[in-house]
Amino acid sequence: MEAVVSCANAMPRALLLDWFYKRFAVSWMAVAMKAAITYASFMTLKNSLVEVLLEQEPGMHLRFQDDEEAMKALLSYHPEADRLLEDLVAIKVDCSPVDDDTRCLWVIKFDGYEEDVSLQACFEGLEKALHLDAPQGEGVRPRHFVPRLGPGRWRNDVQRETAFQRAEREETLGITANK
Repeated sequence: MEAVVSCANAMPRALLLDWFYKRFAVSWMAVAMKAAITYASFMTLKNSLVEVLLEQEPGMHLRFQDDEEAMKALLSYHPEADRLLEDLVAIKVDCSPVDDDTRCLWVIKFDGYEEDVSLQACFEGLEKALHLDAPQGEGVRPRHFVPRLGPGRWRNDVQRETAFQRAEREETLGITANK
């Protein structure tokens, strides 16, 4: 057993993690940096960061450097990350301005300005960054959307024509034909 441990300690961390994930067949892997800890799935990462949020008392700044660095890394995936991280002094946990029972992450700027940040937007940005191979652009439907026909549904986005639209179309065709 000591030989295995010494071999694992001598092996570079990246190779060890690669071997671990191949050996235990982790199907979907989200590796994130939080104090040099890697996570085997997106949900374990999300649960760990939400746990950091729930451990803090409302109104308290993040106590540990690791937690603050992890939250800064998560904030970098927010849609407005450049604006949020510019002149950032501290991050604190406090109640949401809408609901007192909901914890929220607050960004404190150099001039004392405080702004609440949506963790959901950060997690969505991180998930989008992890799915780089997913198709993007117009016309791409989510995986859960299944187009179907039924009452009031038309193929190829054809809209039903009203009587007024039909009369208007016939009138313009008649005017152009008489010219």
